Amino acid sequence: MAKKFILSLLVTFSLLFTGCATSNTMEKPAPEVKDPKAEAKSISTLGLASMMHSNWKRAEEQFLEADKLDPDNYHTHMYLARVYENMKKSPEAAGQYKAAIKLKPDDPSPYAGLIGVYLDMGQADSAISIAADAVSKGITEDAFAGNLGWAYYLKGDFGNAEKYLKIDKGLRPADSTPRNNLGLTYFRQGKYEDALASFNEASELNKNSILLPYFLALTYNRLGRADEVVNAIQEGLKRDPNLEVKLKSYNESFFPGIEPGDLSAVFKKLKAEKN
Repeated sequence: MAKKFILSLLVTFSLLFTGCATSNTMEKPAPEVKDPKAEAKSISTLGLASMMHSNWKRAEEQFLEADKLDPDNYHTHMYLARVYENMKKSPEAAGQYKAAIKLKPDDPSPYAGLIGVYLDMGQADSAISIAADAVSKGITEDAFAGNLGWAYYLKGDFGNAEKYLKIDKGLRPADSTPRNNLGLTYFRQGKYEDALASFNEASELNKNSILLPYFLALTYNRLGRADEVVNAIQEGLKRDPNLEVKLKSYNESFFPGIEPGDLSAVFKKLKAEKN
């Protein structure tokens, strides 16, 4: 009788244990199914925060992670392109702008970005080709007139450069850049009075520019106005005491293929007066 009672208890405990185990299994919540797009959006938010703090490497990692989760997100590609531009990784930036164009071929922003990247790489022909492709898709040239004008400037097509830089000037009344670049275009065409007027306009909008005094000095030199050359160089040295040593790189960047003017005698004279 005692054996039967013990066996009965064992069976009862066994059933209770089995029942509890089954019950616990059934009560466990189903595993949460994550939405990749929502997760990608959260990670991109972190990437934007990293961008705001100029933490480009971390931002790159975060946007690449977001891209894996949601590879067809236009904004992620645009963010990555800007990150790569700040990291001086032009080919990678170009790739991201191209991906954005595929996703939104009617949006001017990635075209403008890609044109700018090609200019950074010194590929004026590629920049002009992308602009033509954008126009063929119904995008107006206003979206990238400044960069397109500069591309033509680098190619030596000063007529088209002037055309697009004038458009850019009209679109950006408070920006010195189109006036600066238009001045360079006039200079290259031998329109020195027009160049002088454009550089002076740019100077009014950007009173701290370290480049404009040099451009003004070169223009005054072409006009034979020696006193103003000296004044402009003095102003340039006041803004940047290392101006003279930077002239070679300035000439390569802004006057490709020509010698805009030898001002070494002016620098020599000013040094002598200072000593």
